[in-house]
Amino acid sequence: MQSTKDIMSHLTNHFLQNSNWLLDPGLHIDMLNNNFPPGRNEFYDTMLSQSVRGKKCIDIGFGVGLLSLMAIKHGAISVEAWEMDETRYQIGKHIINALSLNDKIRLNHGQFVAEDFKQTDYTVLHEIVGPKLWDEGMRKSLPIDADIYPSKFRVDFEVLSLDKKDYLEIFFPERKFNPEVELLPGAVECIQSLIDNTPQFKIHKRDHFENVESCKIKSIQEFYYIDLQLKEINGVVFKENQIPQSYEMDMDVQVDDGKVCMLYPKIAILHKDNNLFWSYYNPLLVDRSGKVTVHQDFDTGFFKVSQES
Repeated sequence: MQSTKDIMSHLTNHFLQNSNWLLDPGLHIDMLNNNFPPGRNEFYDTMLSQSVRGKKCIDIGFGVGLLSLMAIKHGAISVEAWEMDETRYQIGKHIINALSLNDKIRLNHGQFVAEDFKQTDYTVLHEIVGPKLWDEGMRKSLPIDADIYPSKFRVDFEVLSLDKKDYLEIFFPERKFNPEVELLPGAVECIQSLIDNTPQFKIHKRDHFENVESCKIKSIQEFYYIDLQLKEINGVVFKENQIPQSYEMDMDVQVDDGKVCMLYPKIAILHKDNNLFWSYYNPLLVDRSGKVTVHQDFDTGFFKVSQES
């Protein structure tokens, strides 16, 4: 029988060296510790305590298995889980084995695709939220003919106003492409053009500008509300029972002289009277007043904004 030391040596040699408990979105220690977003673990624990007793469950995106462990604690019969990432899959297998849960939790390596799963009468657990609601393949995984937890989401935009000079200082230092080696004719110009035409060449996470004195919340703009149980987005039923490929909406944004506005997406998971806010997304730049069209691709989750000239 292997000793604990031998087991840990095997883990270190085979997959723990690929783990990052500070950057990996599935292993992020602040998230696992209930700090990011605040109250994350209580939210899921409360929701599952009301939802899974006596149920067969599917867990999409196992990570370290907190949702599966909560489900078993709250009386779920079994959990069939999926994890796409190789490192997290190996960590998950170790946790299941170490806790002697092989008769309760079965972990599959790969992406869960609803149309390939033929069993019925199951409850789906997921945390397909990430930095964007759709970035882990929700359109392939859902909707399906099952109870889904969580099932309700709301996406709003905080409209943040800050001085244009502050914005330029933070996000737009000189963007001169100089590879210092000779490239093919036209390559430097081509790449420089791409840089010049990228309005957000850096990630605009909120913490980059939240302490800027000129940054103020100007308003809140509703974007959409989605209910995966009712198969509705803003009250409109999905066509052919499928999540749409994208969603877009026109907004009117007023930009004061000498300022710019940032549309900062905030996603809330809703369950009964509980809300859980995820808020580390990339704001969208609006530099002049008028109507803007905000578009979100549901395959990738990416937002983009366009404005008439």
